[in-house]
Amino acid sequence: MGEQISAVGLAALALPPDPSCSGGVIQAGLATLRRHLGMDVAFVSTIRDGCRFFAYVDAVAGEPVTSPADLPGDGDPTEDTYCGRVIAGRIPQLILDARREPGVADLAVTTEAPIGAHLSVPLIRSTGEPMGTLCCFSHRPDETLRERDLQVLRLFADLVGPHMETILRHEEHVGRVRTRVLNAVLADCPRIALQPIVELATEDVVGHEALARFTAADGAAPGWDTARWFHEATGVGMGPFLETAAVTNALALLPMLPQEATLSVNVAAASLSHRPLVDLLASAPGVMVEITEHTRIVGYEALGRSLDRLREAGVLVAIDDVGAGYAGLEQILELAPDVIKFDRAIVTGLRDDPLRRAMTHGLASFAASAGVRLIAEGIETAEDVDALREIGVPLGQGYHLGRPVLMTANP
Repeated sequence: MGEQISAVGLAALALPPDPSCSGGVIQAGLATLRRHLGMDVAFVSTIRDGCRFFAYVDAVAGEPVTSPADLPGDGDPTEDTYCGRVIAGRIPQLILDARREPGVADLAVTTEAPIGAHLSVPLIRSTGEPMGTLCCFSHRPDETLRERDLQVLRLFADLVGPHMETILRHEEHVGRVRTRVLNAVLADCPRIALQPIVELATEDVVGHEALARFTAADGAAPGWDTARWFHEATGVGMGPFLETAAVTNALALLPMLPQEATLSVNVAAASLSHRPLVDLLASAPGVMVEITEHTRIVGYEALGRSLDRLREAGVLVAIDDVGAGYAGLEQILELAPDVIKFDRAIVTGLRDDPLRRAMTHGLASFAASAGVRLIAEGIETAEDVDALREIGVPLGQGYHLGRPVLMTANP
């Protein structure tokens, strides 16, 4: 028998499952369990695709796990493991001396590790399916272990199980989203719609914004609009990958546009740390990068270096959605954009709202003084156009001036 069960370890395991912290909670619980039972190794395994994988391991310093090469993440055929045989009910959950247990005599790990005493219980999903095991073993037999020690292991398994299920559900979700995004990109998505940017004084088209579009045929789940696609991709670390695909497809449309028309593409600030995307943008002088951000930008210095490189390559920098969310004065001052696009929330009702008119006057005055071009977004009516002209806003975009149109690059 080992030391007393740590109340702190038990309390941690009793916390509500959270994929962002459950791993640390499980690791702390393993250390408590191993010390209490006086074992050399404690671990949580998962079972998938016919293999056992180590998920979390705690071991006495200097002790091998089951062999010197075994680390968290390693996989072995389930049939060739204690874990698989415990789940199948082929061997006892409590083994005092593995070398005298016929059910594991054929396993090389029994003598190579070696394994002496072994305790293991299945971890069960809320659906009743096994998802892995919670195990402890020592390299020496231990005749002092009793059913009460196995009960302690079962107690920990009951606490560990919900945390492990939360982690596995998160991993499965991540896998599904990553697969969906990859398949969409392989299918040449996102598709690109172009919406005109218009000179308000003449209503001549002077540029186009490239807007990503997805359809159910691209593998989108019901309710997945464009924002959801990029939100989900970002959540699994594939935001820059999907944005690079969108920019690639947008740039393929350049030969179809008048030479004097500017093409603008949307890129999240965080994605501008992705070298392949920056390289791609830098290869297209004259393109305008609209920085879209719905969270506060951190690390302006690194972002500034990427923008400096793009400017040197002849790429214009715009801040999108100014007046909405985090796109405001801080971004304008820190990034010194070439273009400011102000949000539809300012444009809607502009003619009859003195506060909106005052704000728009202020933006127009600032842009003129700073040498920055100003584009109004979300123009829905002729009245919006008239109000913006009166104030002196030079450029606009919105359904009244032209809806987005899906395009296909020339072969």
